[in-house]
Amino acid sequence: MHFIPILQVKYSGAINMSDAKLVLDGKAVGYVYYQDQPNMITVNHNTSIDILDDDVIVADLRKTSGQVTVNVENKATPDRLRDQLIGGVGSVGSSNGKTRYKYAVVDNAQINIKSAVDKASSITDSDSEVFAKRFLYQNSKIDVTAAGSVKAELDDTQMKAIDVNLKTPVGLAVTASAQTKDNDTTGINNSGTVSADRTVGSDRGGIGLYVDYGYINNNAAGTVNVEKGTVNNPNDKAIGIFGTNSTKIVNDGKVNAGGKKSIGILGLSYRIDSKTGLAIDPKTETYYDNVTTHSGHHPFGVVDVENGATGKITMDNDGAVGMFVKNNSTDKNSSGNSVVTNASDIKTKNETRGVNKGEITINGNDSSVGMGANNGIITNASSGKINVNGTKSAGMYGTNDSELVNAGEINVAATSAGNESIGMYIDDQVSTIANTGKINVGKSSYGIYGKDVNMTAGEINVADDGVGVYSTGPSVNLSGGKIDVANNNSVGVYIADDSKNPQATTVTSSVDMKVGDTDSFGYLITASKAKTDLTINPTANPVHVGEKSVYVYSGAPQSLGGKIVNKSDIVMDKNNGYGIYSSQDAENYGNIDLRAGVGNIGVYSTQGNSKNFGVITVGPSNVTSKQYGIGMATGYYNETTKVATNEGTIENHGTINVSDDNSVGMYAAGIWLKGN
Repeated sequence: MHFIPILQVKYSGAINMSDAKLVLDGKAVGYVYYQDQPNMITVNHNTSIDILDDDVIVADLRKTSGQVTVNVENKATPDRLRDQLIGGVGSVGSSNGKTRYKYAVVDNAQINIKSAVDKASSITDSDSEVFAKRFLYQNSKIDVTAAGSVKAELDDTQMKAIDVNLKTPVGLAVTASAQTKDNDTTGINNSGTVSADRTVGSDRGGIGLYVDYGYINNNAAGTVNVEKGTVNNPNDKAIGIFGTNSTKIVNDGKVNAGGKKSIGILGLSYRIDSKTGLAIDPKTETYYDNVTTHSGHHPFGVVDVENGATGKITMDNDGAVGMFVKNNSTDKNSSGNSVVTNASDIKTKNETRGVNKGEITINGNDSSVGMGANNGIITNASSGKINVNGTKSAGMYGTNDSELVNAGEINVAATSAGNESIGMYIDDQVSTIANTGKINVGKSSYGIYGKDVNMTAGEINVADDGVGVYSTGPSVNLSGGKIDVANNNSVGVYIADDSKNPQATTVTSSVDMKVGDTDSFGYLITASKAKTDLTINPTANPVHVGEKSVYVYSGAPQSLGGKIVNKSDIVMDKNNGYGIYSSQDAENYGNIDLRAGVGNIGVYSTQGNSKNFGVITVGPSNVTSKQYGIGMATGYYNETTKVATNEGTIENHGTINVSDDNSVGMYAAGIWLKGN
């Protein structure tokens, strides 16, 4: 580092650089510039600085006490950003063509963006150009006011001009430093508009806001747009808001994201090693030791993400996720060893949480998700709403021992067979689903698809060809709420075999239910490799069943040993309906009313032993059309072949009332008939 001419140092400790030339080389820092003691460094319009290396930093910006304040307002001298960082230096340049040097570095600053910042700006020494290319900050707070904005819509050349290693446009980013004591001193408050867009290629979409070990607040007036520019089609894998290592994220504003496989808000336990894809051990972070020393504990690795009551997240394209939380503190390397070496820094799903109190809308198809968790807990709160507008997508998704909780509203669009979308979905054996809210299921879609399902309140409204709850076990507990099943092959609760690991399933239910017309089902059991035990406890209101539909249907073999026990009251509203139609053993303790139409059957056994302990009131028959009202029946006699099939056993230990001509109390095509 060269000083030309010799700087005048006064006895007070001040440095006079007026009319002087400062030559900086290597990794030199020119001087310490105290914001609250500007007279310690005197410069003027004749002061010049010649920079000979890209690693040079002109000034270390500090205050003797308190926090440095920097305002980005696009004002003229002496209030422009350049002057705040290095003082009123006349000229700064490079006689050997260096371009990547910095004006200032600051630790512990309050940075206020009060006007427009365009990171693509090439206007020398404009606030935009200085902020994007000449200013390094860490352990600092950045506030974007309602009048402020940051635009990072960049091509690859423009990104390299900012940082040779920059691969993705970033609106704002700040990280903790070796001086950080807690995660209150590093963060972003946004009340303006921040946009990020890669204007070339098709991948490496932009990142709006990023913080490591701090906080992010996108306030009610704030908007974050990623891959929403018009220069090119949206690039894949953009991220609106991204926080790592105990960065608390709250979105009360708008997050809008384009691009396939983009994420609106992403929370991770720790940063990711780009070479291995695994978590970076927090012990290697520069701030780790200082935080530990001052905090007395290890508040590392917590994921806390909230979309607030006024927050709106909108995802445009296929495979996109509105909010995703992941506990990557449990990552292991190829040798099976944990990459996080301190046991207290390895977190559980209880410390990996996301909550939606506002609205999340996903408009794409093909694995788009409203909220997702990997070893975390996600909650759609009572005020939350998730809109699934595409196909093959889900409102909430969990894997790797996650918990999905819906207390709000999930709306799933109409789809088609083979393209179904789902309200709540898990894909492993240990994740769980709990619903106390409302799920509106469009045609051919599913409300809940999982293994371990709990519903204690709320409602599921199923459209034609849709399914309310689909489970492959081991447990479905529906202790409250209601399921409204529409017409045409709709199903309230569907139990099937898991294709990889069939297991016994226990279903316990008390939900109110209404079943529509034409081959719709309240409960449908198709599991044939592991038994299903279904117990329906008394419901608050009688169950109503429509035309040619069935309340409980099971095709499970009797040999598996499962049983159906019904204690609810059933009312047939029209014709040709069934209360219980089962190939496995079944017991009815409820009252079954078949009087509303012809051809209704209370209990039908095709293989197992079905018993009635309740009261069955048989309805009318139509002899001409062979539609008979029957209390209990088993077997089918083919008049052409003279062969009886579907023969089970029926027993009546309760009461069967028959008052209409040609109706039947008990019918058996074979010989297995017991009772009165």
